[in-house]
Amino acid sequence: MRVERRKGVRGALLAWVVLAPGIVLAQSQPAPGYAVRVLDGQDDFGEHLAVTRFGSSDQWTGFHYVANEQSLFAGSCADGCAPEVRLTSGADRGRFASAARRSALTQRPFAAFYNATTGDLEAVDCFDSSCNSATLRVLDTVNDVGAGTATAIDPASGFPYVAYYDASNGDLRLYRCASAICDSGNSVLIDSLGTRGRNPSMLFSNSALWIAYDDTLTGELRVARGMAPFGGANFTTFTAAMGSDAAMTADANGFVDLVFRGLVGDSLERVRCMDANCSSLVQSTLDAVGRGFAPSATRLPNGNLLVSHHQPSVGAMLATVCNDADCTAPQRLQLESGPDYGPTSVAESYSSGRPLIHYYDAALTELRSTQCTTTACTSFTRRTTNGVPAFAPNIASRSDGRPVGIWTKLRRPRIGLCDDAQCTSVTYRDTGGANSDSSRPSVGIRPDGRPFAYYSHVGGSAAWDCADADCTTGTHRDVSGSGNSTSSFTELAIRADGRPVMLYANVATNAVYLFSCADVNCSSGQSRLLADEPDPAVQSTALSGLGLAVGGDGRPVATWGLSSQPPGGNAVGALRVARCDDVECISATVSSVGSEPTYNGGAIALRADNRPVLIENTFAGARNLVTCGDASCATASRAVLPNPFDVVDQLRLRPGEIPAYVSGTIGSGGWWQCSDANCSDSSRHVLITDTETNQRGHGGRIVFGADPRPLGIFFEQQLRDIWIAVPMPVAIFADGFEP
Repeated sequence: MRVERRKGVRGALLAWVVLAPGIVLAQSQPAPGYAVRVLDGQDDFGEHLAVTRFGSSDQWTGFHYVANEQSLFAGSCADGCAPEVRLTSGADRGRFASAARRSALTQRPFAAFYNATTGDLEAVDCFDSSCNSATLRVLDTVNDVGAGTATAIDPASGFPYVAYYDASNGDLRLYRCASAICDSGNSVLIDSLGTRGRNPSMLFSNSALWIAYDDTLTGELRVARGMAPFGGANFTTFTAAMGSDAAMTADANGFVDLVFRGLVGDSLERVRCMDANCSSLVQSTLDAVGRGFAPSATRLPNGNLLVSHHQPSVGAMLATVCNDADCTAPQRLQLESGPDYGPTSVAESYSSGRPLIHYYDAALTELRSTQCTTTACTSFTRRTTNGVPAFAPNIASRSDGRPVGIWTKLRRPRIGLCDDAQCTSVTYRDTGGANSDSSRPSVGIRPDGRPFAYYSHVGGSAAWDCADADCTTGTHRDVSGSGNSTSSFTELAIRADGRPVMLYANVATNAVYLFSCADVNCSSGQSRLLADEPDPAVQSTALSGLGLAVGGDGRPVATWGLSSQPPGGNAVGALRVARCDDVECISATVSSVGSEPTYNGGAIALRADNRPVLIENTFAGARNLVTCGDASCATASRAVLPNPFDVVDQLRLRPGEIPAYVSGTIGSGGWWQCSDANCSDSSRHVLITDTETNQRGHGGRIVFGADPRPLGIFFEQQLRDIWIAVPMPVAIFADGFEP
């Protein structure tokens, strides 16, 4: 079997990028005769990570440097920690990130980072608690500064402070923000002797500002202690121990506690300040030789120390949990051992006291986590985050068998054009869409071979008209304008004459519309109202699962689910079918096929006589194939379908009008095919499976081309990436093995 996986490549910021998938023997696996390849959602990240907690909750905000994008991202963290929002653009901005949270500004984080292109210290002033948007600030441009940062918030003033390394002079410096948003401030010199200032760690405790840092010439671990106003003259510095790369916390008394890598033997060492001024120090060894690399420390709710650390000789991610203040009998844990787990990590704990460690997998350039299921760490749950989330995929096939996929990433639709039928390389096209993070985009191929895409766009919906079969250029065309709240409800079909037709809903009013393009380029067109459902603000109504198909007579047919909760009444619903009364859909006939409270999905296809066939998914768990008795679906018959719990929102009719529908469930994705037109029996065909865990859901779409075996595109729920399953030439598998 062949399993292929692409890791991120520099240059992905360009609009047109050609990438060749790499190979990995893990995660998603193909069915016999298929190859599965990752299309998007896997990136090179995890080496530079900062995490700051939201109050006392079990939620954090992470700041991630994504190397293939050369940019800093923010993302919400809990048991996983994914980059989701791009904060910087341009070349190489985001290494050596550190962060803290400002309680005075409604828990808005503040992060510092290094601009490796200009050698500047920069910062992120977040506008909200998750850092969905921010102002970028340049703090220091003199010399090569910022290749090592630490950020803390002064509890007295609420102002951020950033300790950082001046690589040009080998100095430790401190940037003092003059306001909570750091729109002004100045830099002061803390320590300029020798080469001092790498790997800073910083905190406020007992009204003092503490900074730990390395002296790379002498091998000393240094500490600077300063009082307000925290100028250079307000600091005293001293040697704490022989070692480097310290992590710093404070105990219940506010006494500083440092863990670090020892100079001799690379053991995990600890130095405790025994008073507020650190005039008395006690050093102890927490773990053995070779096991003290890259420590990160936090305090458990009981006040005891939790340290994550790394053993590079075996690639192990380790943790030490102290049993008391003196750590007299520490619990030593091997969280995970692999090729190179843990060269950077962040130690945290849930409010319940359960440790949680995020750490870098340098071999696969992704972020892993191990969470203790109990406070005693008797068992673990491990998870993986491998890049910027990509989701909501759709697929089409060109006449020569080359697949075209579309999905959503970074709030924009992204088109991936396979360069051959087996999709051994992919060319990306970024469309003109924006703020499309809730959209399931659609793609179709016109008779002249040119792809056409449709997606949500800034509160409305828009289309991307590809100029040629490879979509080397394209034109963004508004369909429903802006402010129409189309949300995820967008579907596309292509008429026989090549003219696109698009279906959308205004979720603010529950109105369902169809847009009919006047020509194959959709340079103009007309929006038609199919149905004006009850106002969601009045009866708590909602729409779900739009589906669209065009019959042989050229007349579009749409379906959607309606659910409603009248005041004081029981939930009611309907499965709607709307058939246009003419080709342009100047008017439509709407009927209700079912009356369950809630319907999921929007799978619809049309028989040669224009009778609709639908898949009925009810919230109660029933799944039926619904075959309409006539083109308007005035009557219908039902056949019970198996496995009602996997995700189905697409239906195709194969030769002989045999229904086939996509299948997505935990651990695998594929498709079902009925044995006959009435679906008296059906069988499931798996295209993609997961070998690493049985907790990942797969949902997606399929398309049939010249090969009787379908192409499949799938969204993996936990990793939030996009995979394609392509049938391989039959000759390759003639003897049961791939050569």
